[in-house]
Amino acid sequence: MQDCNMKKEEKTFEQMIDALALEGRVRRMAQHDGADLTLWCRQRAEGARNRRHYLASACIMLLLVSCSYQLAPTRNYLVADGVSYEEVETLNNHMLGK
Repeated sequence: MQDCNMKKEEKTFEQMIDALALEGRVRRMAQHDGADLTLWCRQRAEGARNRRHYLASACIMLLLVSCSYQLAPTRNYLVADGVSYEEVETLNNHMLGK
């Protein structure tokens, strides 16, 4: 029973600290050259939204690059004189004793 009450008190205490820190920032912003608080809040929200969009864009691009790499057709290149890559690899491994 006491543990539950302590967790509630700790959570409330952490919330109080966060609220006081935010109040301090807001007060400093209001005192600083008559800064507009709504502009500051709007800029913070825009920055958070931009970060979310950047992360989503990066994830989508990573997905597209990996899919295109997996799905891109590769040609059967000939190394020299009609010898395929697999034959050269086999010859090389035979020479190296693998």
